[in-house]
Amino acid sequence: MKQQSNPQSFREFMSELMSDEPEELPPWDLSLDEMIQLMNQMMNQEVGVVRINEETWWWFLEVLPPRWMSGSAFAFCEGYDRFRLFWQRSDQYFARQLTEEQTVTFCQLTGASRWN
Repeated sequence: MKQQSNPQSFREFMSELMSDEPEELPPWDLSLDEMIQLMNQMMNQEVGVVRINEETWWWFLEVLPPRWMSGSAFAFCEGYDRFRLFWQRSDQYFARQLTEEQTVTFCQLTGASRWN
């Protein structure tokens, strides 16, 4: 993984992506499959940041190698799809489906590849 060439721009970009008030995914006692299905539905409606449970965060981290990872944040993508950004803050977990434009910018700033 390449280091970003313009750290200030990267920090600003990430801060913008992570700053929205998160949508909740109730109820928390959903199965992993139900949680992923609900998260996918919400993200397809481009709701912005979604708060997820720890099990879902780990599933996305482990199911495929991340396209990018730094600390407790990572980018997930299947094939040539748009990136999905995941991060942890304290004991809370979040996800955001990036738009095509955000995915392109993310790849430019991080050196991440659309292809594995």
